[in-house]
Amino acid sequence: MIAEYMQFIIEKLDRKISMTNLIEYMKLHLISLEQDLEMNPESINVIDIPGQIYATEHLLSVANDMMSS
Repeated sequence: MIAEYMQFIIEKLDRKISMTNLIEYMKLHLISLEQDLEMNPESINVIDIPGQIYATEHLLSVANDMMSS
C-alpha cells in the first residue's frame, strides 16, 4: 500500500515537473514572438505574430490553471 502511494506521488511530481518545464518553454516562446513583432511589425515573412502571441498566452493560462488545481 505504501509503495503504491509513493509511486503515485512520484508520478504526480514527474507530471508537475514536466508541466513546469513546458510552461517555462512557453514563456520563452512568448518573449521570442513579442521580440519578432517588435523587430518586424509589418514583415511579410512573419505569419500572424499577434495571433501566435494570443494563442501562446491562452495556452499559458490553461497550463497555469491546471497547475493551480
